[in-house]
Amino acid sequence: MADFPIVYTDGDPAIPRQYGVFNLFGDGLASASIFVFDRDGALAWKSVGESYTHQVSSADLIEAIEQIGA
Repeated sequence: MADFPIVYTDGDPAIPRQYGVFNLFGDGLASASIFVFDRDGALAWKSVGESYTHQVSSADLIEAIEQIGA
């Protein structure tokens, strides 16, 4: 089991701006994105939305987490 915070940014673009995923398509929205950090806080994996319909499968996310040993 992995414990992790979820950063939800509805109505506040500060976090998406910080991660460089705000307004990528000129729509004034944050792109659907997932960032996975290792236990030392280093970015280990990310998925940045390629379009407004972008989704990451749970299998891909689980694989990414397993690869970093979370």
